[in-house]
Amino acid sequence: MKKLEEEYGYKEWEEDKILRKEKEQKFLSSLNLTEDDLIDKNDPDLGSIKSVDAMLRSQKRQEEYRKRKIKEAQGSIEKKSNENKMIERNLKYRCEQISVTRLNGVMINNTQIKRDFLVVENVDNTNGVFAVKMLDNIVDARPQPLKEAVSLLMEVDSVMCSNVILNVDEHNGKINKILNHNDIINEWNIRKIALRNKYGFIRNSDTYEKFEHFLNVAEEQIHSQEHLKDLLSSKLFYDVFFDRYLITDEKLYAPYKRKFNSQLFEGIRVELDFKQEILRESPDMVFLRKTSSVNKDNLQLSRIRKIYEKKFQPSIQYKFSDYNYSMAELCVFNSKQNWIERSNISLVEEVANNLEVVIDYKLRKII
Repeated sequence: MKKLEEEYGYKEWEEDKILRKEKEQKFLSSLNLTEDDLIDKNDPDLGSIKSVDAMLRSQKRQEEYRKRKIKEAQGSIEKKSNENKMIERNLKYRCEQISVTRLNGVMINNTQIKRDFLVVENVDNTNGVFAVKMLDNIVDARPQPLKEAVSLLMEVDSVMCSNVILNVDEHNGKINKILNHNDIINEWNIRKIALRNKYGFIRNSDTYEKFEHFLNVAEEQIHSQEHLKDLLSSKLFYDVFFDRYLITDEKLYAPYKRKFNSQLFEGIRVELDFKQEILRESPDMVFLRKTSSVNKDNLQLSRIRKIYEKKFQPSIQYKFSDYNYSMAELCVFNSKQNWIERSNISLVEEVANNLEVVIDYKLRKII
């Protein structure tokens, strides 16, 4: 018997049959199909043994049904693949920000930041994937001690913002995931060594301790995907550019809520309720005004008061008064091309009559 099997290749034939079966199962799995999906259960002759004709009719019908279902599944997979393939396009934006802090009506510092961003949309023709590169980062601050502190902040900021690849949430256009997170961590490790070399001259132990604490906090934030995502989202360019208009034309003008980091009180997040109003529109362009008010129910007012009394009242002397945080935006976006043309933002945080920070931010598309 063994000799007969070897002579006619029966064993090899059985092995080929098993391999063909496994290959077919993998193919069906790639189409999200099972063998049960390929059986026409409405076949009246299915499983019939009444006659040879009935069996042949059923066999032919089942073969045709199988081919049709596989073809439909292949078409569906191909359609989804094509939907995910979008034309890659480049957008360039110029952003200019002026920040002023006043104590008792007297300006104590001001900062001006100018940046150009290149945004590659649909990277590698994949829908919803963006690459953001910061091309220019010009900073000026007064007085001089603030300039040095801001310069250090910008070093860290450039690691986070200079070269980011991300995808967006398919429902709201906000950042969903940072795809090159490991590359950003590697860039931070290099920059961290450079910063320690640059500021290694610091002799004051308290100052150097604060410097090291700053690096450690930055490292924790950069190493965490969620923290880094929140940090990017708090940057005005990322907050303005990555929005619902990128992925849908539905509910673009509905009220919404958004949280912001306090500019004055460390560790405080303020939730704002926004309303939107269309000022003017054309077939391709929409001119929109957004106004906000503080959500008092979620405001950590007692904590803000304590920080004010400890940090600011000794120099201002005046007691804590009313707290407010507001943001107003005028923006124009292209509803046909799904990109923002320009945005003017005014942001004010204040303890009335005592302390305020005012930010004026302008964004415009230049390519």
